[in-house]
Amino acid sequence: MKRTIFFDEMKKLFKNVFMSNFGSYEMPIYFSGIKEEHLAVRNNVGIFDVSHMSFISVIGKNSDAFLNQIVTIDIKKKKNYSASYSVICNENAGIIDDIIIYKIDNDGFFIVSNSENGEKVFKYLKNFKVENFFKEVKIIIEKKVILALQGPNSIQILKKIFPENYTKILNLDYYYFCKINEYNKNFVIARTGYTGEIGFEIILPLNYDDDIFFAINFWKKILEYKVIPCGLGARDVLRLEAGYPLYGNELSDKFSPIESGLNWVLDLDKKEVFCGKEILKLQIKNGINKKIIGLDFEDKKFIPRHYNEIFFENKNVGFITSGTFSFFLNKIIALGYLDSDIEIGSKVEVLIRNKKVNAKITKPKFYYNSKIKEKLNII
Repeated sequence: MKRTIFFDEMKKLFKNVFMSNFGSYEMPIYFSGIKEEHLAVRNNVGIFDVSHMSFISVIGKNSDAFLNQIVTIDIKKKKNYSASYSVICNENAGIIDDIIIYKIDNDGFFIVSNSENGEKVFKYLKNFKVENFFKEVKIIIEKKVILALQGPNSIQILKKIFPENYTKILNLDYYYFCKINEYNKNFVIARTGYTGEIGFEIILPLNYDDDIFFAINFWKKILEYKVIPCGLGARDVLRLEAGYPLYGNELSDKFSPIESGLNWVLDLDKKEVFCGKEILKLQIKNGINKKIIGLDFEDKKFIPRHYNEIFFENKNVGFITSGTFSFFLNKIIALGYLDSDIEIGSKVEVLIRNKKVNAKITKPKFYYNSKIKEKLNII
């Protein structure tokens, strides 16, 4: 079982931390409690260790042309120092992985992919490079620390931990990043996150032993400012409220980006052909059988789980992918796949522990912070 560099320190500092398996990693599910950590991010600030994510650099001449034949967005249209959410599809337009692509320039990118898919994405890129004769493109898996500082007060914390570069960081637009040097260390600071809240992700190198020592003490320094450490339990509730999909739940190689509600990451007009492009065009033309939807529950007793069946007029019409109790919204919410002809607002039943529970079909987004994309104020 793998662990991030913070594992031992987390166990030492937080006696009540609950660790569990997350793919091939042993990760914190909660420190003080999912509710407290979840509300800290919505109302104040919290920090997540997401160093289990995979980090892949793509560098060299024609890197933009290389990636544009792999991802669904048009990377050539993106500005330098922008971050973009995208997916990689297989030949059936199923999703190999959802990723964030960070563009330094046309010949320099790095990709953050899901931890369990990192090796799969790396091999896919390497094979594509060889098969399509991109000799000058280099693909490298790197070890990094990734800390997600999330919440409306993340701005104030940044001012304390990066006094020399604070203005530069606060000038970042949503889904942009910068490189800074502070404490004689190189950082990447991105205005990104997966909580639906104002936030940043801090990326540090892990090339030498002193990088590990520094990263652990840097994390502890952030905690000194009363930032709540958060586990993956709170992160799952936060991303579900915001309607963000999770690979292995909402996303898989069985469903396309269109079925998964990710039409907005498709640029089907770009000249480059990527895997699954023609099937996606046909799905737009002819329609789809299943679609991702949200579910709003009247009852507060029964939380739906992955693969719970959904019924409409006594007919099995779909299944749950994720479900939780939202402490912020004070109700049970879920995402799932449903027959595409069933309309928003329809009443359905979900089979939970042999009991049919009433729910209403909604759009697959329950919470939206309108300030998340606004220009930040310099304090």
